[in-house]
Amino acid sequence: MYNIRFVKLTILKTIFLLFIFLIFVGCLKKENPAFPDSSKNEVVNWLQISADKKASFQKRLIYNKKAASQLLLEENDSLNRENLLKAAKNYYHLNQWKDLKLIDEVLHIRSIQKKDIYHIGNSYQWLGVYYENVSIYDSAFYFYSKAEKVFNGLNNQNAICEINQDKAQVQYYINDYYGYEVSLVKALKLAKKHNFFQDQYKIYINLGISSNEQGDYEKSFWYYKKAILLIKEKKDNFKNHEIAFGLNNIGIINFQQGKYANAIAIYKEALKEKKLKIESPLIFCRLLDNLGNAKLRLGELKGVLELFKNSETLRDVLEINVGKIDNKLFTSDYFIYTGEKLKAKDYAVEALSLSKRFNSPSGILFSLKQLLKADPENSLVYSQQYIKISDSMQQLERETRNKFAKIAYETEEITNEKEAAVQQKWIFLGVAILVFIVGVLLFVVIRQRMQKNKMQFTQEQQKNNEEIYQLIQSQQTKINEGRQIEKQRIAQDLHDGIMNKLTSTRLNLDILNTRNDKETIEKCLPIINDIQNIEKEIRSIAHDLNKEVFSNTDSFIAIIESLFEKQKSIFKTKAHLEIDKTINWDLIETTKKIHIYRILQEALSNINKHANAQNIVVSIINNDKNILFEIYDDGIGFSLNGKKKGIGLQNIYSRVKAAGGLIEIKSQKAVGTTLIITIPKKSKTKDA
Repeated sequence: MYNIRFVKLTILKTIFLLFIFLIFVGCLKKENPAFPDSSKNEVVNWLQISADKKASFQKRLIYNKKAASQLLLEENDSLNRENLLKAAKNYYHLNQWKDLKLIDEVLHIRSIQKKDIYHIGNSYQWLGVYYENVSIYDSAFYFYSKAEKVFNGLNNQNAICEINQDKAQVQYYINDYYGYEVSLVKALKLAKKHNFFQDQYKIYINLGISSNEQGDYEKSFWYYKKAILLIKEKKDNFKNHEIAFGLNNIGIINFQQGKYANAIAIYKEALKEKKLKIESPLIFCRLLDNLGNAKLRLGELKGVLELFKNSETLRDVLEINVGKIDNKLFTSDYFIYTGEKLKAKDYAVEALSLSKRFNSPSGILFSLKQLLKADPENSLVYSQQYIKISDSMQQLERETRNKFAKIAYETEEITNEKEAAVQQKWIFLGVAILVFIVGVLLFVVIRQRMQKNKMQFTQEQQKNNEEIYQLIQSQQTKINEGRQIEKQRIAQDLHDGIMNKLTSTRLNLDILNTRNDKETIEKCLPIINDIQNIEKEIRSIAHDLNKEVFSNTDSFIAIIESLFEKQKSIFKTKAHLEIDKTINWDLIETTKKIHIYRILQEALSNINKHANAQNIVVSIINNDKNILFEIYDDGIGFSLNGKKKGIGLQNIYSRVKAAGGLIEIKSQKAVGTTLIITIPKKSKTKDA
């Protein structure tokens, strides 16, 4: 018997081979431009074509293989994993079990790589589907149980409902009707609670099948009727083939009770459903077989073989394995009715071969029973095989049920351990949250203190700025007063000196209008010399005016010079100041002047405290639309790679930024430091 340990080893081997394959494909994609990168939209389109049941089987299969091949080359992201899941589902509907297993294991590997729990659960579920359809039921139950555990962790009620139905189906195959019904009832409770109408319908059908297998036809019929009533009440949630499936099962009950005419009528009614052949070819084939078998029991042989042949052909084209054994057995029965024993035996032998290939013990028993009828000469051989297989089947069913119980127990144990781990996790989480809250409170307190200190610093800065502004205003007032005094002095000089002299000269020279003798002219010559003296006096006054001793420009320069004079008087460091006289300080905003003054003040303070310099050179240069400052000292220098700037440098950076300027620092140990600051003369926005 196929055991769980062997399944695990097989999976590990497959995963390793897939891993090598994916590495190879990844390299191939990088080196070969034939693989397109922008094909995600094409993949989605291919998957849609493959899922379209109106398209031909071959077309759907080709497009799904194209999509799957491209998905193996794509990057492992959420869209890629979702598309891999869609490709797996398409392979399921196309009955391509090996391809389904391959693509699902790729999905499993990629989901684990990205810790994608949802798709890990899906990959387990579809591995269960694969093993169920190749009749390895203990492995199917194992993977369904793992999927259920994952979806329980995600609290995905819809998925849990589906998984319980899958587990029930596997239990049905080994004739574990009790476990089958327990799983279905569990799923039904979830379906009713969350209004999963599709699931309710399928569960009613399966409960009907279970009751039918146990000979309770009345209860089975009740479940089937309930399923069809649900479709009629919630018809928007269902498709036509689902009604046909319910009718098919009701027909089976009538057939088993010997009501062949009723069964035929029900099968024909089901076959009238629109698009049945496209939407569900599996149900369509079953109806053809069941209709032919019912007609055979009534002795209506006309058209029966055609029904069986149509069903056989459609299954072969679409590669549908489910129902193939029954089709061969029904066809064998037909040839027994017609007396063609050789053909009847051939079909029974084919049914036996298929049963062995599909690993279907029940199919083997039915095939042997059919051979007893078709080949009575060898009935003893067939009887012995039948008894042997029947006994081994019973033993196998018991062993499988035990395995299922063990898997269920282990799953429950893991669930309990997980719950304990979750509880412990919540305790750790609670402690972590408490620590986090305390940390946040400490952070808030520290931040408030920092903001308070910052506010105090800002207030002090503002106060200092106001003092400087008042100083400049006071200086400006003094300048204005000096200008007024100077104007009065010049006016007095002009009035009392030059005007009086000019008047006296004019009166003395006016005599020339009446007298032109030589004596008079000689007396007037000294007066003409006095005019030259008046000219010199006027030139002297004009020269004094041109000096603009009390201009606004000189007032700001005077403040800076005063700062440097104070530096020279207090510190031994030699300080040299150069100011470009072409700078028109009247055009510079007052706030920028304050920033400039504070930058120079802070720079001198930093040099005095830390640089241990012998010389300081400050140059203020007129540079087009900017004012350029170069502050150099020949001190010890410092490393520019330091993680943290001092408060002094931070203040300078802040001032430069507030003035809308740029700063560059060049420093070399044992050589000195140079600050290069560029401040625009005009700002687009108001300076802070």
